[in-house]
Amino acid sequence: MEKAPAIRLADFGSFHVEGRLVEITGEDCTKIRLTETITEFVHDPNGRYAIEGAYVQYMIPEAATGDPVLLIHGGGMNGSVWETTPDGRKGWMRLLLEAGHPVYVVDMVERGRAGFCALESVWTSRPIMRSLEDAWETFRIGARQPGGLAPHPGQRFPTDHFVKGAYAWSPRWPDTETAAGCALEKAIRRIGPCHVIAHSSGSSTALQVISGLATGETLSLCLVEPAGLPQVPSFPDMPLLAVWGDFLDTSRLWQALRDMSKAACSASGLDLEELLLADIGLSGHSHLPMQDDGNEDVLDAILARLVRPKAGSHRQNKSSETE
Repeated sequence: MEKAPAIRLADFGSFHVEGRLVEITGEDCTKIRLTETITEFVHDPNGRYAIEGAYVQYMIPEAATGDPVLLIHGGGMNGSVWETTPDGRKGWMRLLLEAGHPVYVVDMVERGRAGFCALESVWTSRPIMRSLEDAWETFRIGARQPGGLAPHPGQRFPTDHFVKGAYAWSPRWPDTETAAGCALEKAIRRIGPCHVIAHSSGSSTALQVISGLATGETLSLCLVEPAGLPQVPSFPDMPLLAVWGDFLDTSRLWQALRDMSKAACSASGLDLEELLLADIGLSGHSHLPMQDDGNEDVLDAILARLVRPKAGSHRQNKSSETE
């Protein structure tokens, strides 16, 4: 594989945004085997715990020419989905840096480097994971066959590296969406005005959070394969785009989620622009277009419509037009 040219950075680093503190009382101490040599460690679970924060990694190119971009992963994923593809090609984080954009990548509450809460009395749901077989179908990479997993004809996901990519998946708790929204709002306010690209269930959280922000606090929102969107009472005046991959006709789930997202935006008075990648010659993309072969073309199509829009080509929330 050809070595990518070096990127000179003016700054890079990370930060956590605060969640909340909880206090546990009245629990019994127990003796546990902590390590191979510490076999009778007394564990006291009582005390205060910091939970429900989010982790944000950032990289600022030395020759930054564009506005910041915040990347938000979907369910069962973490920020690594943006860094590189399962077969080692450049991810959207790298491609955005090469295009001159400061990039911020978030690990949402209970994912990746954000940490999670293991206190059963605080989060009532249990963590869930997605099996390889379920993901293969749900991500519209292919179908289950009696002989195993078969890709859709023309599929652009690097299927030979499917299992390798699965090692990056994270458990998810079904009842942490409110906490994730609180952390994401704090992250956006700390970053400042930025373009937001959110994937799958991260799209719902992003739409909900941004609906409570003022015009100018975010610059645009791209919803990559949104997994059902909520109705919102208002929305800032900025571009709003939903991007869809291929093979939607093979999945009743994603047909329903697309219809649900369109209906929610219509009921909220939002002018949602939809981009079906196959309609612009980018066929074969899965639910994970940031990892597919041709991911750079998908990103360029997004940037052309949102980050580098033509003069005067912004869209408004219908309710704001009548104010």
